[in-house]
Order: sequence, then C-alpha cells, then structure tokens
Amino acid sequence: MIKIFNLGLLFVLCFPLSGYANNRVQSDEAENAGQTVIEKCWNERASHADATNCAFQELERLEKKLEKIYNTKIIDARKSDSNMRKAGSEAYIYAEEALTTSQKNFKLYMESECDREVTYMLGGSYGGDIKISCEINFIRERIKLLERINLP
Repeated sequence: MIKIFNLGLLFVLCFPLSGYANNRVQSDEAENAGQTVIEKCWNERASHADATNCAFQELERLEKKLEKIYNTKIIDARKSDSNMRKAGSEAYIYAEEALTTSQKNFKLYMESECDREVTYMLGGSYGGDIKISCEINFIRERIKLLERINLP
C-alpha cells in the first residue's frame, strides 16, 4: 500500500513536468489564431518536410532569443557579483556561477525529457515534430523564467 501511495505521489509531482510535446506549442503569430506551431506550419506548407522545416525555424528563433536573454542575465550577474564583492557581502557573489549551472542543467533536462517524449510517442515519422514541439515549449518556459530574474 505504501509503495502504491509513493508511486502515486511521484506521478502527481512529476506529471506537470512531462508532456511538453503535446502539440499545444504555439508561435507568437499562431497563438493569436489559436493554432499550434505544428498546425500553423502544416496549414501553410504542402509537405511534411516543409512543415517540419517551418517548425524548426521557430525553434531556431526561440533559441536565439533565449541565448540573447541568457547573455544579458550573465552580464547582470557579473555586475551583481562585483558589486557585492566591493560591498564586502557574500550574499550574491555566486550569481554568475549559479546561472551558468542552471542553464547547463536546463539544457540537459530539456534534451533528456524531449528524447523521452519521442520514445514515449514511439517516434516514427513524426518523431522530429514531437522533439521540436517539446523543445519549443521548454525554451519558452526558460525564457519566461530568465526574464523574471532581477539582480540588485
């Protein structure tokens, strides 16, 4: 009974972290039209290859946006660390290190989880679409998290 309860609790706690490739990924333009990126790309393209390429372009756009925000936050973290050192405080001396570690771990988790999604969905000819959708969702969430960071 305890094992069943523990498994149920584990499922409840982990369930929100899974399912990123549920095809509810939306681009900025598609979101306004109530479409996912994949739906938008399929509606605008004649072939599966073209639709996948379209979604991949959205992924690349978001990766560039994430990199830009991350680089800005790293600069902010360095300034914060420097200011705290000058003030003689150790409170935020490791902001840059913490952000760098967090970003590396985010990438590892995203890759692992998206690979799991593809495996869970049995891949097939839509495996690439599933992975792209998953990565788009993760990157969007990471962008939101990084945008909320405001260092002193």
